[in-house]
Amino acid sequence: MICVECGKKTEKLYNGLCLDCYLRSKKFFHFPSRIVARVCRNCGAYKIDGEWRHESLEKIVEGYIRKNIKGIDCNLEIDFEKGIARCTGNFEGRKIVEEGRFEIVIRKRLCEKCSLMKGGYFEAILQIRKKNLSKKMEKEMEDIIKKRVEDANSFIMKKERVGEGLNYYIGSKKVAHSIARELKNVYKAEYKSSSSLVGMKDGVEVYRDTYLIRLPDYKIGTFIKLNDMVYRIEAIGRKIELLSLEGNKRYIYKDEMKKAKIMDLKERDAIILHEEKNGTYVMDLETYKTYFVNKTGKEKDKIKIVEYDGRIYVIG
Repeated sequence: MICVECGKKTEKLYNGLCLDCYLRSKKFFHFPSRIVARVCRNCGAYKIDGEWRHESLEKIVEGYIRKNIKGIDCNLEIDFEKGIARCTGNFEGRKIVEEGRFEIVIRKRLCEKCSLMKGGYFEAILQIRKKNLSKKMEKEMEDIIKKRVEDANSFIMKKERVGEGLNYYIGSKKVAHSIARELKNVYKAEYKSSSSLVGMKDGVEVYRDTYLIRLPDYKIGTFIKLNDMVYRIEAIGRKIELLSLEGNKRYIYKDEMKKAKIMDLKERDAIILHEEKNGTYVMDLETYKTYFVNKTGKEKDKIKIVEYDGRIYVIG
C-alpha cells in the first residue's frame, strides 16, 4: 500500500495516508477556544451545555473539554490560570501531545428553576397538620421534603406556618405527590388530595394540586385510655392494634381513636429477678426497687415496665 501524500510504502493506511502523514494532518483534540459559561445570579449554578449544575466551574469546564476529545484515550491537564489544556495519549504506539488555549466567558442570568421561583410559580401545596407539632418532628419531615425536592431538581417556593401546621409551596406536583405519600406511610397519617383550576395557558386549563397530611396525636408505643381500659398502641395499619396492661389484644378503627385519651405514661427498663408459680419478681433499673408482678411469660431477662394507678405492669 502506498501513501497518497508522500508515496511511501506502508502495511496500513489511515484514510489513504501512512501513519506519519496521518498524524501530521489529524487533530484528535477539539474544543472551542471560547467557552461560554452561564451562571445563575440567584443560586450560583453553572451551565455550559446541557443542564444547570451546582458544581465548581473548573469541574464543569473539564467535563466539557473531555467531551470534545475524539478517537483517543488521553491524560488531560488543564491550567485554568493560563487557559491552556493539554492532552497526552497514544495512537498506534505513537505518543500524541496536543494542547490548545481557551477563554471562559461568564454570562449571568437566572436558571429556569430560579426564574420560576422569582415569579412565584408553584404547582402544588403540601399541607401538614398536627396539634402541638414538635420541633423535632418538624425537622424530621422537613429533611425528607428538602431531600426529595433536591433529588428531583425541583424547589420549595415558600414555607408558611399556619394555625396547626405548615404549608409548603412546591414547584412540581409530581414531587409534592411523592412526598405526601411518603409522609403518609412514615407517620401513619391521614392523606387527602384535591385539585383546583387556577387559569389557562395556551388554551389549556391549568390545575394546582393540594395534598393534606394530617398527623395523628399518637404513634406506636403511645398509651391511651379507651372505655376505662389502658392500652399501648402496638401497630398502626388499616386497624390499630392495642395491647392492654393486662396483656389482652384488641383491634380498633382509627375513627374510634377520637374517643380515646392520650396517657402520659413512661416505659422503664427492668430485669427479671426470679419467677414463682403465681408471679415474677422484677427490678426497676431506674429506681432499683423490686416489684412482684403477674407472671410475665418472657424468656428474656430485660423487660419494659410501666406504672399506672400505683401498680407496675410488664408491657414488653
